[in-house]
Amino acid sequence: MKQTSTDNAQSASDASCDMQSLLAQLRQCEQSVADLKDMTDEDHMTIVVFSGDMDKVLAALFLATGAASMGCEVSMYYTFWGLSALRKKAVYRNKNLWHRMLAWMLPCGVGKLKTSKMHFGGIGPKLFNHLMKKQNVPDLKQMLELAVELDVKMTACSTAMNIMGIGSDELIDGLQIGGVASYMQRASQSRVNLFI
Repeated sequence: MKQTSTDNAQSASDASCDMQSLLAQLRQCEQSVADLKDMTDEDHMTIVVFSGDMDKVLAALFLATGAASMGCEVSMYYTFWGLSALRKKAVYRNKNLWHRMLAWMLPCGVGKLKTSKMHFGGIGPKLFNHLMKKQNVPDLKQMLELAVELDVKMTACSTAMNIMGIGSDELIDGLQIGGVASYMQRASQSRVNLFI
């Protein structure tokens, strides 16, 4: 009988230690969650604009301007085909053959972007612009201007610019130029990160 009461006491002691260990782990988890919340701001949003399609760039700008108008700090990171939306002119001099070919083939600015579906040889963008005008929705150029007015931070990817042979003189004014590190810094401080 004594053996059983000793075993019961030992079991109760073990259960108490297990409970204390679980409570300590729970407190650690709660602290980790609190630390993560402190690291990210609710009012920060990043958008990677990879696509150069008119409708996708438009969707990215709708999201960016909508969030910015609600007080959210928005950063847009344009890379590869998305850089076409930011081009103001094509430059051919001082470029190798491949970069000159890309400069010729890539759309130059928001007015030259194709739609991702139903492009129909250029009719698609005209149809979209007509329908947006009928609904009093700003066009792509106006949305880009609105994003600038709302202080949406726009960054052109320096690596993609180098690969594609796009110089800073070919892009619209007021942009920041940065690499992956600048995007990652902003993304790590944002609760919303989108890739379009």
